[in-house]
Amino acid sequence: MKIPKNVLVLISGLIVIMTIIVWFSVRDNSIMKQEALQKIQALPEVQQFIAELEKNGKAASFNVEDSDNAWSVQVYEIVVQNGESHTATFNWYKIDKKSGDVTKEFE
Repeated sequence: MKIPKNVLVLISGLIVIMTIIVWFSVRDNSIMKQEALQKIQALPEVQQFIAELEKNGKAASFNVEDSDNAWSVQVYEIVVQNGESHTATFNWYKIDKKSGDVTKEFE
């Protein structure tokens, strides 16, 4: 069975259009969740916080939340006293998903 030329052209055109759509959706330069976390963990003050906790046998914790155009990252430790625990926040950071710019919640 021979496929008519106009059908082949239509199919080829649709393949090109689909490829372009996929390419544009994949090439989005947005900062991903893991990249946001790594960016915060690399900050000098966060590195110092991690080191201080490790000296005392503790570990830093991180909570990453999606906030539309930015990632919100909470850097904290879990404090255990008298059998009860709570979180002690070191700082919150916002990472712009497009630019990667970081802003601190607390100075």
